[in-house]
Amino acid sequence: MPYGRLVLSADDVDQAVAAVIAAVERGRAFAIAVVDETGDLLAFRRSDRCAPHTAAIARAKAYTAARVRMDTGAFEEFLAERGKPATAFGDPGLVAIRGGVVLRDADGGLLGGIAVSGFAPAEDEELALLGRAAIRVTEIAAD
Repeated sequence: MPYGRLVLSADDVDQAVAAVIAAVERGRAFAIAVVDETGDLLAFRRSDRCAPHTAAIARAKAYTAARVRMDTGAFEEFLAERGKPATAFGDPGLVAIRGGVVLRDADGGLLGGIAVSGFAPAEDEELALLGRAAIRVTEIAAD
């Protein structure tokens, strides 16, 4: 559809969250967040006994992936190569911690971000990638 755009539907987001939850060993404390292309929260889940900082980091990782348009691990490397902190961008919501991944459509258009927190950064990223793989994008008509 030439005037439509692709978005994350509620079903898309639910599929991603369900995929991550299904992959996590029962009893582990973690959080997952999904945001739209502007960084606004679409879905958030936290497990029992999830620490407040773990929940906040999941939201911040997803937000960062969407706002800087790159996975948070790549953002961390980008900053390290330049000797800059995340605060250099003037956005206090940005974090440079692996575990947030960008969500894009087949043409590379930005859809949002998904992130997991509660495990080692590499495992957080692996789970976020699993969630991303579960998403099927929905096309909507232009306003």
